[in-house]
Formats: sequence, C-alpha cells, structure tokens
Amino acid sequence: MNETSGATRRRETAAAEAAVVVRSALFVLLVLTFAAILVACLLYAAEMGGFGRSAGLGNGRPPESQHSATMDRRSLERSQRERLRSYGWVDRREGVAHVPIKVAMEELASRGQVLRIPPSMRSGR
Repeated sequence: MNETSGATRRRETAAAEAAVVVRSALFVLLVLTFAAILVACLLYAAEMGGFGRSAGLGNGRPPESQHSATMDRRSLERSQRERLRSYGWVDRREGVAHVPIKVAMEELASRGQVLRIPPSMRSGR
C-alpha cells in the first residue's frame, strides 16, 4: 500500500508541475500578445502623425492655421456650383466641353431628348 500511495503522490506531483508549466506558458503568451498589440498601436500612431495631436489635424500646422472640415466642404460645394454655372473645357483635344446646367437642360428639353448618363459617369450609385 505504501508503494501505491507513493506512485499516486508522484503522479499528482507531476500533474501539478505540468499544470504550473501550462499556466506559465499561457501567461507568457498573453504578455507577448499584449506587447505585440501595444507595439502595433504605437507604430500606427507614429505613422498617423505622432502623438499629442488631435485626430484629423496631423498635418504639422498649428490648429489656428488649419481649415476646418466645414470650410473645406463649403469650398468644394462652391467650386462645384461654379462649374455647374459655367462654360469650360473637359477635354479640349477631343472637343468635349461643359456648359451651364440650365443651358444643357433647356437645350435637351427643346429637342425633346432625355438625358441618359452612362454608368461610368454616375457618382456613387
């Protein structure tokens, strides 16, 4: 009976040691995973313009000299409205021009034509 209990004790000790090794390995794996994620985040932040800057303002200029998103949008809308109201060349070599939208619509209506926009020229649809 003494030998059996000694063998049982050795198996229990070996199982306990194996459990400690497995837990230690899992802990090390967890720490390494956390470290890898931290390094990836730091590299991403450095790539996006460094630290201590507000999101979206990472162009290296002080905030007071930057245009806001609203101003950029307004500028874009203004230039789009100007293009819709003006004449100009799209491709001078090919003889393709743009005309004010009102003029184009009146011309098509006077001819009784329906405008068909090719799929390649449709925006976002």
